[in-house]
Amino acid sequence: MLSLEIIGVLGALFAFLIYGMVRTQLARRQAEAERKAEEGAPAAAQKAR
Repeated sequence: MLSLEIIGVLGALFAFLIYGMVRTQLARRQAEAERKAEEGAPAAAQKAR
């Protein structure tokens, strides 16, 4: 049976893995939103003319 210390370390590593995955996904979504906003800005400027 695993000792409590090893279980704690494995739990902390798992939590860090999940944290990294969430941060990566949020950064990817933000970059995609910024890219769409930049692509949409020239099109909106042309429609205003």
